[in-house]
Amino acid sequence: MCAQASESASLIVHCKPWSAYRVGIKPVRELLGAMASAGVGEGALVSSGRFTQEAMNFAANENIKLIDGADLLGKLAALPPEQALALLKFATRGDFLTPTCPGCSIKMISRRSTAEGRKYWGCPNYPQCKEILFGTAPG
Repeated sequence: MCAQASESASLIVHCKPWSAYRVGIKPVRELLGAMASAGVGEGALVSSGRFTQEAMNFAANENIKLIDGADLLGKLAALPPEQALALLKFATRGDFLTPTCPGCSIKMISRRSTAEGRKYWGCPNYPQCKEILFGTAPG
């Protein structure tokens, strides 16, 4: 979660990547908890996916704006070209080929199993974090 940069936040925004299923009420409740903890009365939950009706109903009663993938693309398309280009440059900065650890939110490292020599991505915080991803890890 990130708060608007200022002395005191007036809005908390939470971004939630989503794919197969609709975003349910749990992330909306988590955002409401963060808002209460920070003493902020307004929130926004942004997702590449879509929201359940339950999540939409809950958000409507709690001053939380839900922005789904279609809304986000529409807002981006409505930007003036120079703003859209600046945003694109910012969003594509960095390493997108290395996966991020789902447990620690840091970039994983390429590893090879000692038994089979199989390549995989492993968390640099091993052995505290044992998250691994098989597939496209480089040699």
